[in-house]
Amino acid sequence: MIDNLAHDVGAAYAERMSNIYATLLRMATA
Repeated sequence: MIDNLAHDVGAAYAERMSNIYATLLRMATA
């Protein structure tokens, strides 16, 4: 239960970070 929750939170955080990074990269190269 706790492991599944931690995995979900970690996956959501990683996805958000990669989205932010992609946005910043796109802005920097525009």
